[in-house]
Amino acid sequence: MVLPAAARVDARLLADIAELHNLGELHLTLAEVVWRPNEARAEREREVRDECDRLGWLDRRGRLDVEVETTLRVLCRAATEFYGWVSHRDDDAELITGVVAAAIGREAVLAMRQQDTVWLSQIPNANELAETLVYQLPDVRPADVSPLRVSTKELAATSASGRTRAPGGVAIRRASPEARQIRQIMDLPVRGSGELYAGVRDSRDRYLTSEYPLRYADTDRGRYRARHTPADGVIYLDVGPGTDVDLIRQLRELHEMLTR
Repeated sequence: MVLPAAARVDARLLADIAELHNLGELHLTLAEVVWRPNEARAEREREVRDECDRLGWLDRRGRLDVEVETTLRVLCRAATEFYGWVSHRDDDAELITGVVAAAIGREAVLAMRQQDTVWLSQIPNANELAETLVYQLPDVRPADVSPLRVSTKELAATSASGRTRAPGGVAIRRASPEARQIRQIMDLPVRGSGELYAGVRDSRDRYLTSEYPLRYADTDRGRYRARHTPADGVIYLDVGPGTDVDLIRQLRELHEMLTR
């Protein structure tokens, strides 16, 4: 079950297609947030029909094709999804792209929104959603860094000079090597960045999403990834090289945390 072809759709019209065909609300990375009065419904229906006709989404009776409807429903009520926002610079302008790779059963779709345009395409393998999301990121070499871990409390107490206050807040001492290195990484100029999540809808139709996202930053030294991880009542910040393999593994861990 597939779309007729990869599609480029106006974001507002895609939201109207989902609403007027009672498919639900689009994923938050794609949603159109502008309110419009009910009096404009007839005009919206005409625009929706014209857009669906242009895309080849209508069946012989002039209705939304059932296979297209099934695919679009994935973007409204996915059982499993990986999504996020990607920021990068293009001709000195910052561009933010919303991306979601989502599935219901074996039906999987990739959607990307940039400004007022959404691109849709089928994902051949619903078991490769995390891979599909990561492969949409700009191609940047991973940073040459060993994995680092430090508590957020220690990191917050570490200054740019690498000094920290000892317990009690009186004496000043040198921070741990991990805290100093992470602080140095945080001070690097960033060319691009992103924030990635996992989401699931359970058997009781509850929607769950990652409490702590997976973040990455692209610098002159390469791509770093970072993620907050709770353990024994302490929140740690884990930082490492942003390889595709590692980003995919981290996203899968976020998904597993939601399904335990």
